[in-house]
Amino acid sequence: MLSIPVIGGTLFTFLSVVGVSVNVLINCIVLYAIFKGRLLFKGQSSSVYIFSVSSIGMDNLMILIHIIYLIPSIYSQTWLFEGGMDAVPVVLFSFVFMYCWYYTTLSHILISTTRLFAIVNWRNNSLTNERTVVLVVLVHVLSFGGAVFSQFLSPCCKLSFSYEIYSYLYETIPGIPNYSNNIIDLPFNTFSSVCSLVCYTAIILYMRWIGRAVTGEVAFKRRHQEYVYVLDVKYAMQFASMAAFYSISWLSFRILPPLVGNSPSSGWLYGITTLFVLLNSWSNAFVYLIRKTLVKAINKGAVSNSTRTGGTGRQASSTHTQ
Repeated sequence: MLSIPVIGGTLFTFLSVVGVSVNVLINCIVLYAIFKGRLLFKGQSSSVYIFSVSSIGMDNLMILIHIIYLIPSIYSQTWLFEGGMDAVPVVLFSFVFMYCWYYTTLSHILISTTRLFAIVNWRNNSLTNERTVVLVVLVHVLSFGGAVFSQFLSPCCKLSFSYEIYSYLYETIPGIPNYSNNIIDLPFNTFSSVCSLVCYTAIILYMRWIGRAVTGEVAFKRRHQEYVYVLDVKYAMQFASMAAFYSISWLSFRILPPLVGNSPSSGWLYGITTLFVLLNSWSNAFVYLIRKTLVKAINKGAVSNSTRTGGTGRQASSTHTQ
């Protein structure tokens, strides 16, 4: 008779393989489209694509370590390496995972604030390609440093892959507080989600305010309205959706332990967090594809309307494509 871990491991492996295959395919399609279209450093309006390429690259790395280690470990119900959780390969895979996760966390803070700045300060946007690259590199450095601290320098407790719960867990030490969680993980996860929520809410409220504002500069108002609307559809809502995927991922890591407990028969439920993390790893590319389809439909309608109105609408909406 098959045990629950074997059944759960087989089912989880199947879902993960399907999900990972879709993840990699979509991510590669989007990267191909960006590079083929030469959008990465096209003029001074490529900051969004720079953010996207860096994020998708880290997403692919996140997926890769699941393919190489966690999924095979869960399927075989072993650590795969002698030494278990403390085996060098397991420690390295866990470190790379945390590096990717910290990058995701900090990138949401960076992207949400820069999107808000770009929309509110649209006439004097100083976020050039060079500055965007510097900010992205800085996020990578901080993410790497955070992973080094939490996984190697902190007295307690590093995060590790675990086939036993199909997910991730802290290696706790009795009598020692979980500094990695208390100093870095929980505060930064919370701040990242709250910052994203505040910034994208502010964008929506700002758009409403612009729509209702009374001004004598009719042409300016119309141009600003159309510009902000296109920006919001093309970029801000894409990143807001990514932030939602991210928040669901880390919240499930916090919510499941008190709900599931330590019962061996229900440990496989922790795999839900892993599935959410994998979904988060393809949210960027998936939302990008949806957004591109939506924007094409909107632009097609805008061109059609401008043809009927003598072309004024098309000129206004094409003045800025950041």
